Amino acid sequence: MFKRFGIAVVVAAIFFGLAVVPQVEAGYGHVFKTGDGKWDGNVKTTSTYNMAEVVLYNLKPNVKASTLKVRLCSRSTGNCTNYKTVGDFEGAYLVSFSYLKPATYDVDVAYTGSGSVSGKLDAIAGREIPKN
Repeated sequence: MFKRFGIAVVVAAIFFGLAVVPQVEAGYGHVFKTGDGKWDGNVKTTSTYNMAEVVLYNLKPNVKASTLKVRLCSRSTGNCTNYKTVGDFEGAYLVSFSYLKPATYDVDVAYTGSGSVSGKLDAIAGREIPKN
């Protein structure tokens, strides 16, 4: 579990030119199924930890990252981010959300193909630190 997150952090640091420091409380191993009407996980952000990363794995069936989208919806306001397409970073299916307001967010995973996809996700809040 932490190896997968470590890979995601390294990839994000390279891709976005920043480092992500994870929050102590994170949502690891949420089981999800697209199209079932249920939230797929959750993550809590704070004023310090205002970034969230969602990592998808153990997908069944095995689908391309570009067919998956993720959004976050605030429990307190009901407002949602736009859906973001998942990226495939050397086998790690990852999407990042930056500059979030402090809140608890529910994670919604959508599949653009026919049928549904199930798997697990890790939702991690962190803070961005510019790379020197």
